[in-house]
Amino acid sequence: MYDAVKNRCENYSGSGAEGNYNSSAFKSTWAQPSGITMGNWNGKDYYYVADSESSAIRAIAASNAEAKPVVGANSNQRDLFDFGDCEGKGYNGKL
Repeated sequence: MYDAVKNRCENYSGSGAEGNYNSSAFKSTWAQPSGITMGNWNGKDYYYVADSESSAIRAIAASNAEAKPVVGANSNQRDLFDFGDCEGKGYNGKL
């Protein structure tokens, strides 16, 4: 994230390890995040991230940077290869 006051970029989410662990700002893991947009979910602002290698769309809460699953992947934080073409919500939808 760019901090205009400090004039530098800083880590906003992620531990630096590869995975799809959804947790607090610096405990979450990511696997080739490649796109980001912002939107509202249940009345709160989130950054939506296309996490390419885990075949998932995940959300980062703007208020506290906690990561949450939206669709794709599965609950195994180390399994980055659960993908397909399946309609569904959460882990049941596959990208």
